[in-house]
Amino acid sequence: GDASALVEAYEDLPGVLSATAFSLNEPYTAGETATIPIITDSMHPYVTIAAMAINTNDAFIGIDRMFLFPGDQLFLPMFDAGSEANNELCTSVPGPACPSTSGNVRSGGGEGVVHVHRGIAGIADLTQSVYDWRNPVARLNVM
Repeated sequence: GDASALVEAYEDLPGVLSATAFSLNEPYTAGETATIPIITDSMHPYVTIAAMAINTNDAFIGIDRMFLFPGDQLFLPMFDAGSEANNELCTSVPGPACPSTSGNVRSGGGEGVVHVHRGIAGIADLTQSVYDWRNPVARLNVM
């Protein structure tokens, strides 16, 4: 989706060095890698990252205000935002697995709490053998 409003909301906040939306050559699938430069300095040492997983109702990866050092390596799990039921129906799932004309309407009825995502179960329009994953789903290397 278009993250420009999110970037605009953060880029001029006090204490924020940079806010960036990254979408080069997406979507990424299992086994693919992306290098995303993140800038810090002595006045702005903390890093926050948020990224939604496409072909899901409300899955995302993220870290919040982490102080990272060169050489650090983190393995990030996929989280469930708890804002939508994981119905796996194309009427409420954005991404290339579903036709753009399918609606992409919020399913509602979520768990109400953020938790580690259980993956794609193949209960509706998404095929488990194609779209499922196991955690961790991302590796963050600090250069």
